[in-house]
Amino acid sequence: MNRTLTIIYFKDNAGKARTLELPLKRVMLLLGGLSVLILLSIASLVFSVKFYIEKDRLAAELASISIEKEAMGKRFKDMEARISTLETTASQAEKPQVSKTDSPVPPATEKTVVSIALNTFKVTNEDNQITVSFDLMNTSGNNTLVQGYIFIIGDYGETSISVPEGVEIKDGMPVDFKKGNRFVIKWQKHVEQTFSSSENNIIKRVIALVYSTDGELLVKEEVVL
Repeated sequence: MNRTLTIIYFKDNAGKARTLELPLKRVMLLLGGLSVLILLSIASLVFSVKFYIEKDRLAAELASISIEKEAMGKRFKDMEARISTLETTASQAEKPQVSKTDSPVPPATEKTVVSIALNTFKVTNEDNQITVSFDLMNTSGNNTLVQGYIFIIGDYGETSISVPEGVEIKDGMPVDFKKGNRFVIKWQKHVEQTFSSSENNIIKRVIALVYSTDGELLVKEEVVL
């Protein structure tokens, strides 16, 4: 015999009772399913709360570990600095003290100052003829002979031409300063040189360089055409 659950309810205000019969097994299954859902919801809520609590705890521990790591790094740096200071102090203490009278101070050598100037420096372009002219002046004022080397370079861009000819030029400068024209002057010397330029081979700039006998660049004049 199947057991049933009878539900009596009043549908309206007429006072007429109505009944609803449900199999007891179905009611029990329904209640059991609801109970399982409620338990699962509670378990899910508990696990979620535990997860967030554990997450916050781990984050706090990681932050604490990071702070400790940074502090330890600073301590190691301080220790390295102290060790370096101690090693420096110890090495200085081990060095023998040398008396100032042990070795004589070498006399100071005077460097000869060469005074050269390019006066009235001029570059003209007439009928594709580039003319460079200037006066090489001794400006030392003591009437002593001044010696050196001089170059005049016409730069085409990818190639160049120079006076004297056959000089190796790199980045607008001679590779060997001793390949220049040697000069010896007491007061002044006029210098003039002409280069050929054309539409297919245009000189873009002119450079004049003066070197001392030991290779020091004394004067550089450059004109962009």
